[in-house]
Amino acid sequence: LFSYPVFSADSVAFSADGGTFVCAGYKEIRMIDTETGESKGYIGREKDEYRNIQAASFTPDGKHLIYADLFSMRICDAADGGGDRPLPSAASTHELLVVSPDGSTVLGTQKNVIFVTDIASAKNRLVLKHGGGCYVRSVAFDREGKRIVSASADGTIVIWNASTGARIHLLEGHIGNV
Repeated sequence: LFSYPVFSADSVAFSADGGTFVCAGYKEIRMIDTETGESKGYIGREKDEYRNIQAASFTPDGKHLIYADLFSMRICDAADGGGDRPLPSAASTHELLVVSPDGSTVLGTQKNVIFVTDIASAKNRLVLKHGGGCYVRSVAFDREGKRIVSASADGTIVIWNASTGARIHLLEGHIGNV
């Protein structure tokens, strides 16, 4: 059993090789060896500020970690947290982060909006609004990265074209959160 004192665990993610997982929350992201439970290091811990890291995701190649705190979406080296830099977005923070299968794009959500951001250029390619004012509760790419699916607290699911942002399908009729 792994035992680490953390204020909260708002997001967890495995590396591509499964050898590391991260636990993100409050001020830091802990990198932990999945076999031994030993700490591999921290991101954000050295700063004595409240960051509230809400989401974290590895790129498919395992080289980078993308995370969102109260102020921004950021990318850093997964090995040691070095090279930390912002990925500008129209949103100040994101509740969810998902990286595309090819590692070129990240989805970030804020309330009912999905930001589709190109990682290399650090620019938003698309801004998708999922219906009314309810929060997007889940978001994902398909295996090829050609479609995005989002689910909202308003009970709807939307399938989007990942290149154009066009709605392919709107599924309604769910009762409660999806």
